[in-house]
Amino acid sequence: MLQDMKRLCDRLDHSRARVLGLVEATDEHQRSAQPAEGKWSMLQVVEHLVLAEEGTLRVFEQGPPPEPKVKVRSLLALRAIEGLFGLRARLPVPSKSLAPPVSDSLEPLRARWTTAGDGIIQY
Repeated sequence: MLQDMKRLCDRLDHSRARVLGLVEATDEHQRSAQPAEGKWSMLQVVEHLVLAEEGTLRVFEQGPPPEPKVKVRSLLALRAIEGLFGLRARLPVPSKSLAPPVSDSLEPLRARWTTAGDGIIQY
């Protein structure tokens, strides 16, 4: 189990470094440009990944609730999500209202992502 967790953390680090390397290879204009109406810029995608890891870290820090209450609605939503992933279909990103804010620079995102990733590894 511990080896599996180490392997997952290593993959997470490698993926983070690869994404950052790809984005760093572009200029600031390319990073913030949206490829089409309603599509996310590179910086928005990175922001989304940062938010996901920060959220994961928050869950780890809070720990499980005293008595998890699983509701029927939650189970149905989980089954629907599992079904969508099973289709291996390309799905559009969330609605425009859920798009992450546009960051001005990659550096603050890198710092936040590193902090969140390091925090996850501590668990």
